[in-house]
Amino acid sequence: MVDVVVNHVGYAGAPETVDYSGLAKPFDGAHWFHPYCPIRNYDNQTEVEQCWLGDHHVSLPDINTRLPAVQSFFRHWISDLVANYSIDGLRIDTVKHVQKGFWKGFNDAAGVYCLGEALHGDQTLGSPKAPLLFPHELMRQYRYYALLRAFTPPDGDMGELVRMMWEVQARCRDTSLLGTFSENHDQPRFPHFTSDMALQLRLTPYTLVYQGQEQHFRGSSDPSNREPLWPTEYRTTTPLYQHISILNRLRRHAILSQPSPGIHARTRSIMLYADRTTLVVRKADLVAVYSNRGEGSGRRFVSRIAGVAAPGSTLVDVLRCGVEIVDAGGAFSLVVDSGLPKVSQKLQPPGFRVLTPTLRHAQAFYPAFRLQGSGICGY
Repeated sequence: MVDVVVNHVGYAGAPETVDYSGLAKPFDGAHWFHPYCPIRNYDNQTEVEQCWLGDHHVSLPDINTRLPAVQSFFRHWISDLVANYSIDGLRIDTVKHVQKGFWKGFNDAAGVYCLGEALHGDQTLGSPKAPLLFPHELMRQYRYYALLRAFTPPDGDMGELVRMMWEVQARCRDTSLLGTFSENHDQPRFPHFTSDMALQLRLTPYTLVYQGQEQHFRGSSDPSNREPLWPTEYRTTTPLYQHISILNRLRRHAILSQPSPGIHARTRSIMLYADRTTLVVRKADLVAVYSNRGEGSGRRFVSRIAGVAAPGSTLVDVLRCGVEIVDAGGAFSLVVDSGLPKVSQKLQPPGFRVLTPTLRHAQAFYPAFRLQGSGICGY
């Protein structure tokens, strides 16, 4: 998935000093850009679309995307980019700074999943009750803020996340198109707010992963959150890398193991249980447990979570390779001890292995019969 920008170019200098002749063709003349003006009122959409971002150290000359020649250039450019590099999807920068009429032709030319970024906390953006801002979906910042408030100590409250989930399901045309993140290159990384590894591990299954997150980067605001990845030597032994790798394997298997391909990805999540510290969600056959209880948080018992699976089913916690037998009422119970989830291990088929203790900070349950042939937990 590639990040692309059509709203502006970059210039190392103040807006008044831009040398357009030094910019890449075809944008090597002032006539391709809006005249300089700073954005002072972000509630004025005309100003947002036609004035410039950036500052006096690095200015961002604003391309006039209303020009037919500009629109034609970008359609050809994005079509070639996607084809030449076999791109699966696009993360499109600053979509609300470009007029809405531009995006349909651009998305049609791209021909892949497009996710638009809008630095905005308003959940109505892109909803059925508001004008369509972007054809596919926004990378909605309000979901980021809800996640951050839910998982950041000392006042983390899952109620914020629950309310956000209800709003998303009530307002969104297609929740399978959503891009949910806890880190990106515009925000401080999650470990900047807390060093608690348990919370990082618990949060990760909910989100898309930004490069470097698997290495536990801790940078603050831009540019500190854009650390280069290569000095890490791309370590694959870190707790987060192992954690994310297993989750990715499970997600891929969940998509491929269903009788109808893609049903897992298209299925909406159902909340089974929620309180201030714990959220249990079922998506098709997958049951995920989220908690904002960090290390050293003491013992916590969550009693009889109903609706997890058919009575008598065997569920495997793929992050610990523990096994839970669903009771006659279709429910099971959870125990969290010092921030570590505890599940029963009543059965241990051949090949079972208990993963490293660091992976016990999160739980993801999947039916044992659907794990066959996955290579996960010996199945």
